[in-house]
Amino acid sequence: MKKSSKATKLNRSAKILLYASFFGHFAFGLLAPIYAIYVKNIGGSILDIGIAYAIFSIITGLFILFFSKTRFFQKNIRKIIILGYFLMAFCYFLYIFITSPMQLFFVQIILGIGIGILEIAWDSIFSVSLSEEEAIKNWSLWSGSTNIVLGISAIVGSIIIFYFSFTILFILMVIFSIISALISFKLLGEKNK
Repeated sequence: MKKSSKATKLNRSAKILLYASFFGHFAFGLLAPIYAIYVKNIGGSILDIGIAYAIFSIITGLFILFFSKTRFFQKNIRKIIILGYFLMAFCYFLYIFITSPMQLFFVQIILGIGIGILEIAWDSIFSVSLSEEEAIKNWSLWSGSTNIVLGISAIVGSIIIFYFSFTILFILMVIFSIISALISFKLLGEKNK
């Protein structure tokens, strides 16, 4: 009896993470396919696009490697998921005000930190929330659904840019990232159940 109630609790944590991830990926996917156009609009070149992506990827990787080893991370892992989504929202908000590639590079550093701490915390909680039998099903659900969400958001983002503006797009990205953070608050209650 105790075993099945524990499995239900862990399954609930996995569902919370999945819902948060879907909104977070939707936000990210709105810009991803038209990112090059955005960089060009702020005076950037193909080289600037590469530098911006490199900065983001390297910072993300460094924070995944560094942060996972700290005691602070281990003690606050669920709070870090929430912080990661709020950092994403903050960076998407800053995109509205960027006027040069140098400003973009700075924001990419902050975004890399946010994604770096979020990714390792999310993966950790999701992994321990699943039994061995649930793991394949739920990782497949996450991976397949995330790709579908990214595809839909790519179309939506392109339509928004075609008919409206990058500002509207960034505001939506902020909103969806905040929704992810708010959903993630439910994880705090799961910890002690």
